[in-house]
Amino acid sequence: MGATQGITQKKISLRYQKSIDVRSTNENLTICRSVSSQDSIKLGSCYKIAVLGMNTAVGKTAFICSLINQTPMVSNLPQTIGLDVKCMLYQQQKIQFWEFDSSEGGLLDLENRMNDTFNCIMIIFEQFDVSLFKRRIAQVQKICNENKMTGKVPIHLIGNDRLDMKISGKEKEIQRMIQTIYDGNRIFVHIVDFTQIKELNNLLQFVFKEK
Repeated sequence: MGATQGITQKKISLRYQKSIDVRSTNENLTICRSVSSQDSIKLGSCYKIAVLGMNTAVGKTAFICSLINQTPMVSNLPQTIGLDVKCMLYQQQKIQFWEFDSSEGGLLDLENRMNDTFNCIMIIFEQFDVSLFKRRIAQVQKICNENKMTGKVPIHLIGNDRLDMKISGKEKEIQRMIQTIYDGNRIFVHIVDFTQIKELNNLLQFVFKEK
């Protein structure tokens, strides 16, 4: 059974976790169900996750809906325009997924809402493009810096490994690239098959473990 690998260099902590190598967390998913936004507000404080894409059509909605419904939902999903908020319960914890569109407008919306105090930021990708990665991560880190959130909000890079395993085996290469633009935030790399609920649940558990 594989273990989470760590890289520590000049106070940089980057971790790679491939969900398929982590023990199943199904037994820990005691309460995992969809909650309406209105009910979530009534329930009180939530763990708030901002979800962005490296670019468009990378599977943000599929990722969120599959987790909430505990069944793969990877087709016939509309593209997110603006902002969409979905809610769920996980181990008595209320979670809000704030899904932003992948345009520059989505980044501006995230910047305007950083005062809402997100607990973590997820960036979904399906191909490894160095220039695209550097630009998007730099944009997100800049928003964190300007809102004095550097080091407080972990960033999770989540690879949607659905297109002929195009990003499988790229984890260490991504890690090396991240080290060149590291700016104080904890950054984690995950390669996940969005059609495998077990892997998505493992990822969610890892996110809460590192919060």
